[in-house]
Amino acid sequence: MCVGGQYTGVLLYVQEHMAKDRAALACGLVASIGVVGTLLATLTNLLFEYLSLESWGWRIPFVITLILGGVLIYFMSRITEGDNNIFPAKARQVNRGKLPLMNILTQHKRELYSAAIISAIPVSMFYLATIYVPNFFIEHLWDNPLFNPLIISCISQAVCILFIPAFSLLGDHLGKRPMLIFASLIVIFLCPMVFGVIDTMAGSAALIVASLFFCIVVCLYVGVAPAFLSEAFPIDRRLSGMGLGISLGEGFFGGLVPMACIFLQTSFDSRVAPAFFISFLGVLCLAGILMIRSQKSEKSFDYVSEGLPTATG
Repeated sequence: MCVGGQYTGVLLYVQEHMAKDRAALACGLVASIGVVGTLLATLTNLLFEYLSLESWGWRIPFVITLILGGVLIYFMSRITEGDNNIFPAKARQVNRGKLPLMNILTQHKRELYSAAIISAIPVSMFYLATIYVPNFFIEHLWDNPLFNPLIISCISQAVCILFIPAFSLLGDHLGKRPMLIFASLIVIFLCPMVFGVIDTMAGSAALIVASLFFCIVVCLYVGVAPAFLSEAFPIDRRLSGMGLGISLGEGFFGGLVPMACIFLQTSFDSRVAPAFFISFLGVLCLAGILMIRSQKSEKSFDYVSEGLPTATG
C-alpha cells in the first residue's frame, strides 16, 4: 500500500519534468521499471522451485529488498522540485486550505471514473496473462504436462518491460486517446475469441501466445493511460485525482478480477466465461475514455507559457 501510494506521485514527477511530446514515454518508463520488480520476484519463485533453499534461501529476497530500499531512500532525499517543474508557483496558491479530494469527488466525476476504470483494465489483463491462463489451463497441456506456469509468467512480464515504453513512444506520436480506444476495442471483441482458441487448442505454445496477447493489451493501456489521465485533471488536483482513480481501479475493480474469474468459471463450468467479464470492463473503459471529451491538458500542460523545454528546444 505504501509503494502504491508513491506510484502516482512518481508518474507525475517524471512526466512534469519531461517535454510535452514525451509525456507518455516518461510514464511508460516508470511503469516498465515497476514490472522489472515483478519479474525479479517471479524469477526468485521459479529459482526456489529448482534449488533446495527452503531452510535459509527465503531470506535472500528480503536482503535484496533492503538494499533496493536503501537506494530508494538515497534518491528520495536528493529529489527537489527543480527549475523545470511544470507545477507553477501560482498553482500552489489555488484553493489553499480546501480538501483536494472533495473537489475531485464533486467537480471531476468524469475524470475520476475514467481513471478508475481505465486503471482496472491493465491489472485485469496482467492477471489473465501471468496467473489465470498459465494456471487454469495447465492441466490440459497434452504436449508438456510438466510445463511450469511460472515460465509463462516470466515471459509475459519480460514482454511488458520491453513493449510498454515502445507503445508509450508510439502514443506520443499517434495520440494517447486513439490508442486507448483501439486497446478497448481489442478487449471487447477479441478476448472471448482468444479464450475460445486456447480452450480448444490445448498446448504450451497456445498458452504462451494467449498470454502474450494479453500482455500486448496491457502494454497498449499502460503505455499511454497514465499520461492521458494526468492531463485530464487540472494541475492543482492532478495528484489527488489520479491517486484516487488508480487506487480504486487497481485496488478495488482490478482486485476483484481474480475472484470474478474463478466465480464465473465455476458457475458456468467454463474457463472461457471470464472473458465476457473482461469484455464488459472493456465497454466501461471505452465509455470512460469517450467521457473525457476535451482534455484540460491544453491549458494545464502549457509548457511554453511556463518557460519549460520541449523536445525541439
